[in-house]
Amino acid sequence: MHQERTYVVQSTDGGTPSNVTLNGTSATLNGHTISLTPTERHGVYLVSGIDVDLPVYVESDGVDHITLHMRGYAYRARVLRDQHHQLVAILESSPAMQTRVVKVTAPMPGLLKSIIAADGEHVAKGQVLFTLEAMKMENSIAAPHAGTVRNLTAKEGLAVEKGAPLCVIEPA
Repeated sequence: MHQERTYVVQSTDGGTPSNVTLNGTSATLNGHTISLTPTERHGVYLVSGIDVDLPVYVESDGVDHITLHMRGYAYRARVLRDQHHQLVAILESSPAMQTRVVKVTAPMPGLLKSIIAADGEHVAKGQVLFTLEAMKMENSIAAPHAGTVRNLTAKEGLAVEKGAPLCVIEPA
């Protein structure tokens, strides 16, 4: 018997957090249950319970983010246990977090296709800053919070490694 666990999942583009309950090979999101069947390939699952069975590749950073690859698109999300989400929400609302500078890095190795933001530009939370091509898919890299783009070190058309610094966002 699998233990039921609840997680809070939020897309990195600033979407609304959703509660997801996992119980073995099924997941419940907003009252809708889907089946997750592992395949012979590591990290690839067959998702059932929607209009069509869909293969999904799940990639984890090993900490708190996952990337779901399906139908040629990549969706990055932050995943936290419900108790951790509550603690992080308290910490993120603190005055110290509101004034911190955040380094934006490449989430995976790839080719930097486009730089959308300019040094000194004010950006909103979730606004797309860069487009990175990885595994023949384009991935958007968004601003983690509102602020001003500084130290834009990225160069369009260059290959970057995972964790390569692209810019810094100073709080507004």
